[in-house]
Amino acid sequence: MRVSCENGHDFIRRAASRVHDNPFPPHTDSRPSRTEGKERKRLQKQVVEGKSIVLPAITELVLFRKAISHFVMNLPDSAITFLNAFRGMLSDESRDLSRVYEQMPMVHCHCFTREQEFEAAQKDIRQVSGVRCPLNFYLYII
Repeated sequence: MRVSCENGHDFIRRAASRVHDNPFPPHTDSRPSRTEGKERKRLQKQVVEGKSIVLPAITELVLFRKAISHFVMNLPDSAITFLNAFRGMLSDESRDLSRVYEQMPMVHCHCFTREQEFEAAQKDIRQVSGVRCPLNFYLYII
């Protein structure tokens, strides 16, 4: 996690470039995840059986750390007004970072509406956000 104090629109537009230019360091936790442990055992078994193994290329690992997978916008009152800043965030006048991303980052945006019916809430959120593309909605009525 990196902390920043700046205009939300500017932060979003520069986030991909910042992570690409100054990637997060490799994970240093000595405990392997379940997946890593299973993969390590599978590779060890192949070595014992005399089979050749293929390790992932370092460039793939470096590119993964230079990409953002999720944005969590935890400002329920105003987060929805920042959604337009994500449009074009992977390219600017100096470069195109879209080659680093196999898929676009997922944006989690928490917001409120006074509408209680799903269709009306969806329409209200689209109107307030100005987003015309497909959105996945999860509606919780409190």
